[in-house]
Amino acid sequence: MVVINDSFNTKPELDSALDVLNHVGLARGRKIAVLGDIQDLGKHAKTIHLTQGRKLGRKKLDLLYTYRNHSKYLGIGARQSRMSSYQVKHFTKIAELKRTLAVQRKTGDTFLLKGSTIVHPVKLMHLAEWLICCKRDLNRSQKKSDDH
Repeated sequence: MVVINDSFNTKPELDSALDVLNHVGLARGRKIAVLGDIQDLGKHAKTIHLTQGRKLGRKKLDLLYTYRNHSKYLGIGARQSRMSSYQVKHFTKIAELKRTLAVQRKTGDTFLLKGSTIVHPVKLMHLAEWLICCKRDLNRSQKKSDDH
């Protein structure tokens, strides 16, 4: 499992971060983006999130998880493009996101965490640490299920 923690800011380099995810992503694993709100967009926030979401839908992502307020429009835009509703899920609470990741993550997955530290710095940093630290537990539980 690889975790790319780029949670300092969502803009302007979201496209570049997704390119890194595609290049770094392990060939056998899934590419999963966990994205927060893009900040400082004012009255254009919804439109810009939708536009970025449509671009996301054309990337080679397996799953897109969005967190917080306007990021839900990233998911809506991605679904308007090429991603299915199964591939996109929006979260308003970090605990819900962690529960989903605990169930969904697999050995070989590559995660991109991208969000603004202005809004949720500690939560995304802790999420990155949690993904890395829980990697050992994930490997153990998958090994046990493979043995049975």
